[in-house]
Amino acid sequence: MNINDLAKVQLGQYGAIFNDGQDAVAAPTGMVIMAITMVTDVTFDASGGLVASDATKFMNTESATTAPAGDQIDASNTFPAGMTIYGRWSEVDAASGSIICYLGA
Repeated sequence: MNINDLAKVQLGQYGAIFNDGQDAVAAPTGMVIMAITMVTDVTFDASGGLVASDATKFMNTESATTAPAGDQIDASNTFPAGMTIYGRWSEVDAASGSIICYLGA
């Protein structure tokens, strides 16, 4: 991804989805969720909460990452309001809280 594409993601030019924790958010066909901003404090479902497009590279709830090494995210991990995380996820499911998911290619 080049710097222009990153700027587009941050500005929501590929689209954004608001979710208040009621249902899972799936990226549209041919897209991924590139960034997630926590509107309120958020926890993710222990299974299916953060489904990475490549679990060896991006933090997720399905397994620990292998390169670089990282812990598996579980339901006890709280992400504070105002935090934005970056990665590549095909699906996001907040157990509690509200999020904005930014889409990218």
